Amino acid sequence: MKIRAELLHKRASANDEASLRRLQRLPDLRDVVADEEARSRIQRKHCLAIVARELGFVGFPHALRVLEGELSAEGAGTLFSPPRCHGFLNAWFSDVHEARALLMDQTQFLLAYKRHYFVVGTAYLVELGLDPGAREWIELRHDWTHEPGTDARRRLYAQLFAVGGKS
Repeated sequence: MKIRAELLHKRASANDEASLRRLQRLPDLRDVVADEEARSRIQRKHCLAIVARELGFVGFPHALRVLEGELSAEGAGTLFSPPRCHGFLNAWFSDVHEARALLMDQTQFLLAYKRHYFVVGTAYLVELGLDPGAREWIELRHDWTHEPGTDARRRLYAQLFAVGGKS
């Protein structure tokens, strides 16, 4: 995320229109982005906030907590449901207990999306670039929300970003 924010900051500093439009989504920057002289006030923290929001987090501090493996009341972001996976048919739930009840065998996995939950098969994880046989899934009992699981979630997020974490 820091690398993405750094790239966004450099492009915005070079007056890249697409980057400036992305930054206009922040209420603090709506007027700054429109004013060429005021653009110099764009900071890395603004870019971090946009990158975090684009990944479904409330902001950068929320993203840091989640990516460190903590379960968050604000939700889990959108990393586990990139557009390339939208063709999969998955069971979705607003209640984690209902989602857990669907986990029947070692070919299913419970994932989180913002404040919702969904159950996927091994092919979905492979498409994400994650190994369904990884020891982290065993530690989590195939349930992203399983506690304790902070270390396993952190390692899986690292794997997700290592393969691109593209949306």
